[in-house]
Amino acid sequence: MNLETMTPAERERLCYAEGYTKAAALFAEIDDLTTEREVTADQTAQSLQVVWEQINAALFDITEGDPSDAIDPLQNCIARLEALGVHK
Repeated sequence: MNLETMTPAERERLCYAEGYTKAAALFAEIDDLTTEREVTADQTAQSLQVVWEQINAALFDITEGDPSDAIDPLQNCIARLEALGVHK
């Protein structure tokens, strides 16, 4: 059995089965943090996709349409980036 190839959840179950409850609790916390990190990464990717789309729309408005229509999308981009922790 190779612990390096096991997920934190699998390690947690093994520790509980072997009676190592403190180690199992640590692996449970690692599993929770791993899940939280994955959710945060997904949310960040979604926000960046929206920012990219809004910047493209604003660029179109500036070059092909009414430049004043670019203001709201750009302000939204700034707000989204600030929510992600950029330029605080």
